[in-house]
Amino acid sequence: LHRSQLVAVAKEHQIRMLPVLRRGKLVGVVSDTDLKRASASDATMLDVHEMLYLISKIKIKDIMTKDPLTVSPDCTVEETAELLLEHKISGVPVVEQGGRVVGMITRDDLFKVLIALSGLGKHGIQFAFQVDDRAGTIKELTDVIRNHNGKLASILSSYEGVPAGFRNVYLRIYDIPREDLPA
Repeated sequence: LHRSQLVAVAKEHQIRMLPVLRRGKLVGVVSDTDLKRASASDATMLDVHEMLYLISKIKIKDIMTKDPLTVSPDCTVEETAELLLEHKISGVPVVEQGGRVVGMITRDDLFKVLIALSGLGKHGIQFAFQVDDRAGTIKELTDVIRNHNGKLASILSSYEGVPAGFRNVYLRIYDIPREDLPA
């Protein structure tokens, strides 16, 4: 595809990153940032006709990120999120053992997983508790919810920013009437 065609396809389908293949083998990726950077930096101080001419001559191979980082289909969501964060990138191609590109995974995909895991789709209310880091503390919390006929959408736990001997527990619950909740 020519750059202008790629921009149109990416915009139409709200795609932020595409793999670039040569003879079926991954050789790079081109992101919406690459496309914007090439247009802006190369077209500075030009009139409209010069800018359109220049844009028509930009080749994908000249603006793509060559030899991009990749993940395998067996890579976990956590490993992928860590890779994106560590390298400050917005996505990576998913590549099988033989080198075949089977998809792309982006920060938006990871956000969707996070939302699903947090139970946000069930709505409800999320409560945060700082509890002793000992066996049974989560059961004590869930027993209270069960006693009020509430349902759990998710349970998340973290030691981040918590004093030694404690942990944060986040419960998303639903089906408890508002009047049963403490003020």
